[in-house]
Amino acid sequence: MRVNARTWTMGLLCWAMGLGLWVSGTARAQIPEAYAGTPTQERIAAWLKSDIGRDRAWGAYYAAQTKDVTLLPELVRMAERWEALPTHSDPDIPTLRGQTKLEPEQVDRLDAMTAVLDAVILMDGRIPAQGLLKLQGDFPAQTAVLLSRMPEPEVEPTLLTMVHDTDRWHQEQRHVAAALLAREQKPPVGFVASLMHGADVGGMVLVYIPGLTGSSLSGGGCEADIAIVRPQDFDWPQVGQYSLRTNIDVSYATSYRIAGRIQVARIEGTRTISYPHCYEIGDLNTRARLQIVAELLGRDSLDIQTDETTTIFAAGTAEYERKLREFVAQEEQKFLTVETQLQAKGLVTADEIARGDAKPKLMLSLHDYRSNDAKSFELPKIEFPSEQGVEWTTPRMWYVPLQSEP
Repeated sequence: MRVNARTWTMGLLCWAMGLGLWVSGTARAQIPEAYAGTPTQERIAAWLKSDIGRDRAWGAYYAAQTKDVTLLPELVRMAERWEALPTHSDPDIPTLRGQTKLEPEQVDRLDAMTAVLDAVILMDGRIPAQGLLKLQGDFPAQTAVLLSRMPEPEVEPTLLTMVHDTDRWHQEQRHVAAALLAREQKPPVGFVASLMHGADVGGMVLVYIPGLTGSSLSGGGCEADIAIVRPQDFDWPQVGQYSLRTNIDVSYATSYRIAGRIQVARIEGTRTISYPHCYEIGDLNTRARLQIVAELLGRDSLDIQTDETTTIFAAGTAEYERKLREFVAQEEQKFLTVETQLQAKGLVTADEIARGDAKPKLMLSLHDYRSNDAKSFELPKIEFPSEQGVEWTTPRMWYVPLQSEP
């Protein structure tokens, strides 16, 4: 059985709604006796140094509650000593290939550090760049908040390291780093050209014979923004659970703006919580690259689209080739217009444009919708000069097979 990826996601959301798990936060519970009252600074410090994850979480919780900045250096040291966990799956989401379930001790470590980072953020603390690089895989949203607070000259090398990180599990972090590098329209030299050059614009070429009407492809919408909360362990404190997204329902979440459209939501909970939503920021893909470039130009979007489509009605190979070349020329003009605008703002150089370093690639895919008895002429994959950056690729799949059944 093949299942559309969007359908699977919406199915998960519907499953949550069916269980009645719409929430505006986690219910408050009575604090366990061992941690009740107003602990002294010495007691909080002892909890922070404990080998028990729950103790460390309560220590961090009370450090934030009492706003005791003298405890902040210890919280930062704890964060800097973080040892990354193996790539793992969320408790509420089916395990993906390459992921594993965490051991109870590892979950305790994860939840204790969640409390520590929440305290650091609430107390306006700072964690050095090398510490953030160790934290980013397990705590991408918290890392984004802390990176956004660092002075630009200090954080730039770290952000460049993150942008060029090829780890498949660091997708959101690459996007965050690129958006932060473009803050205040002061990106590093060569950065904007690399954003443009790394964008692969899809060019769908739909071919029909004259007189037939083509069909269109459409996808479903996604409006929900819900919290799926697994049973909570109230021996642990209520602390901030953070997630990256492009839109936040402020009725139940605190919003931290990072850069561009990227935001971080903070929702209180005790143990590991999953927040499926419709506003994932995704990888530093073509859509993200073009969005960042648009923001640098002070615009909501560019004339360049992530995927462009041309419908060609042709009665012969010559007509097909002519119309295809017209489509490519049209897209080339869009690229040139954006390059010129970027050059006028000093974001790319004339040399970068001349070398083709600031130009997206146009990835053509051929979709032959002629009936079998109408295929009387060839549809060659026409070669274009290398400097045009036009390549042919296979048509994309419009569904993702999740499992196979006999």
